[in-house]
Amino acid sequence: MIGILILNYKKYQVTADCIRSVLDTGDGLDYHIYVLDNGSGNDSIACLQAQFPNNPRITWMESAENTGYARGNNQMLSRARKDGCTAAVITNSDIVFLPGTLQQLAADIAAWDARFEGSVTLWYGYSLGQVTDGASTVGGSATALGVRNLVVEVPAKQTMDDTARNELRDTLSASGVEHAVFWDDAAGIFQ
Repeated sequence: MIGILILNYKKYQVTADCIRSVLDTGDGLDYHIYVLDNGSGNDSIACLQAQFPNNPRITWMESAENTGYARGNNQMLSRARKDGCTAAVITNSDIVFLPGTLQQLAADIAAWDARFEGSVTLWYGYSLGQVTDGASTVGGSATALGVRNLVVEVPAKQTMDDTARNELRDTLSASGVEHAVFWDDAAGIFQ
């Protein structure tokens, strides 16, 4: 199951548009939406719950104070993992998903997992996917998603040599990625 993580701060109507776009375009996917209000102080959760009453695909979370972007996302990620999510997409609340986007993200997550045979973290601009399962191919997906900047985090139990990094960088470049950063702790590389 893929967790779709949406952090809200004050602008609940924008967040509602994001949630609606996931619900409208997530056909055929096993997903669950996590929404955390990050200390808005304006009844955001109540307003959102009123728009999506009793929806079993949504878990509502609230923080009494604004804990920041990273900590808020980490709270949702922790909950998603406890709920059995094997992948997560962290998205800004002002994102509206177009038809096919979530399916392409799911295919990309599967492709990266197949390539690295384990957990890999992808950052698409402001979105992050924690990859753990599946198989697919990478093709022209970056262009289709509008991905221009990508951080490739190699799992701690693995590493990539220069040849593999260059091959992957060329593949990413051919698919539309303009900047790829490799984060490989085992090799001591962040470039």
